[in-house]
Amino acid sequence: MNRPPKHDVKAQKRKGSKKKPYQGLLDRVAVNTRRLRAERGWTQEDAAEACDLYVTLYRVIEGGHSNLTASTVHHICVGFGVDVAELFKPAGPLVKRRRGRPPKRSVELAALHGAEDKPKAT
Repeated sequence: MNRPPKHDVKAQKRKGSKKKPYQGLLDRVAVNTRRLRAERGWTQEDAAEACDLYVTLYRVIEGGHSNLTASTVHHICVGFGVDVAELFKPAGPLVKRRRGRPPKRSVELAALHGAEDKPKAT
């Protein structure tokens, strides 16, 4: 009996699929963690401290890039004071954020270049 393997990683790579089969769960945790943090008005540093996690690990979790351990899930639940079901409940899509500094607004740019100091031409 010649059956194909249930999960052929090499075949997935050949097809160009880089998405992990469990990425949907990681995205749920990321969205729900971000939501819980926003509800409390915490920064990522505040949330990481409350969850007893390194800030870098917390940021990776919110980005949906970390393969979580049971211990990490426990720390998040204790830090936010929620049940594990709250982390895994269906949520909206994970919105990927742009990396780096946010773009400057035109008012800030004008102030930097002294546009407000110059008289306007009429």
